[in-house]
Amino acid sequence: MGYRWLRIAVWIVVALAVVGNVAVLVVILSIRSEVASVSRFLMGHLAFADLCLGLYLLLIASIDAHSMGEYFNFAYDWQYGAGCKVAGFLTVFASHLSVFTLTVITIERWMAITHALHLNYRIKLKQAGYVMTAGWFYSIIMSSLPLSGISNYSSTSICLPMEDRDTYDTIYLVTIMGLNGVAFFIIALCYAQIYMSLGKETRQAHGASMGEMSVAKKMALLVSCS
Repeated sequence: MGYRWLRIAVWIVVALAVVGNVAVLVVILSIRSEVASVSRFLMGHLAFADLCLGLYLLLIASIDAHSMGEYFNFAYDWQYGAGCKVAGFLTVFASHLSVFTLTVITIERWMAITHALHLNYRIKLKQAGYVMTAGWFYSIIMSSLPLSGISNYSSTSICLPMEDRDTYDTIYLVTIMGLNGVAFFIIALCYAQIYMSLGKETRQAHGASMGEMSVAKKMALLVSCS
């Protein structure tokens, strides 16, 4: 990684990502409720995706610690070995599943808040299951393409599919960027509508309405973090 502060920061993120998302999964799986919650179902998928991203960072941090000061002796074996392929698969799978799940969560919250009086507009658990199955297939396909020769995970030491050799590689990279852009647009649009649905009184909140204004600000923060 080249810098000590970067190594320390990565290990901190690894600890938070692994411990935090494992804790979320344990809590979600331990809840026993007669009525299945779509929100908990989706949050479980998001936590699993973020856990995979934490495991990717753990692999990168571990090889960095193992090869510190002499990475040139390990570069070829690492980048063209199974380890880098596993790390690359994890990060592409995790990032796509995370963005997909976050988009679905946003749409589910948008429907629940902006159509609060219309119960038929809610996403049911069965529907959420079908949607997330599609999301898993999509994420697995996108993370498997570099293993089949479309771009590859060996072009960089952090095992990201950055190689652009031909038209197929270009289409793959543009598709990734385009789909992430579409997801961000959907998330931003949904949260903007949620914010607007709070009403002018809330946006100019005073006194008791400050709580709702705080919620609106947190929504804007979520869009920025996305």
